[in-house]
Amino acid sequence: MLIWNFFDFSKWSLEKLEAASGQKAAASHPQAQRTFLAGRTALKDLLQTQNLSLEIVPNKKLGFLELKNCFGSIAHTEEISVAVISSFPVGIDIENCQRKVGHVLPKIASQEEINRIDSFQNEIQTQIEDKGLFLWTAKEAFSKASGIGLREGIQDLKVHLTGTDPYRGESSLHTPFKLTTPTLSFHLVRNYLVSICFEGTLGSVAKHPRPYPLPPH
Repeated sequence: MLIWNFFDFSKWSLEKLEAASGQKAAASHPQAQRTFLAGRTALKDLLQTQNLSLEIVPNKKLGFLELKNCFGSIAHTEEISVAVISSFPVGIDIENCQRKVGHVLPKIASQEEINRIDSFQNEIQTQIEDKGLFLWTAKEAFSKASGIGLREGIQDLKVHLTGTDPYRGESSLHTPFKLTTPTLSFHLVRNYLVSICFEGTLGSVAKHPRPYPLPPH
């Protein structure tokens, strides 16, 4: 099982998001409230499509979400949320294609990984202003799939953006989650780059996003 979605919540009211997610907003800032609820809504929708438990429990110690019967991950940027669920550990990230990240890559990647970006080839790269965005989002997705988030150690999660999609990750770290064959795929939705890290032994790449089933409010 590997399924994900793309959720534009720009026209959703806070009240509508609360009703759809089944949760109350907890953050003090209105946009932070809407973002939190949008992520939970997107994840809840995926769980419903697979008839899985809707119980979502944040692991406060390690910073990831724990689900019954499967693994899941969410990400957001601006007023877009994405969610993914899988039978194995999985991570997802999303960024606007126009974002420039070259100045922050040294914080999360080795110089060797950064140098390889210049020769990176992908069919959707013409839509990406800064090719470093592939490395940035892949690292974030890989770190989520490993269960370490963006804490210390992310530089030791190696990303090999060579050859053709799907790409590979590698880690010698002892992480909360362990992928036998960390695999990375990239997807272009509107003006956004989505990266997913999943278990390569699943035998298939991530599905393309399906339309979100609820009308905007």
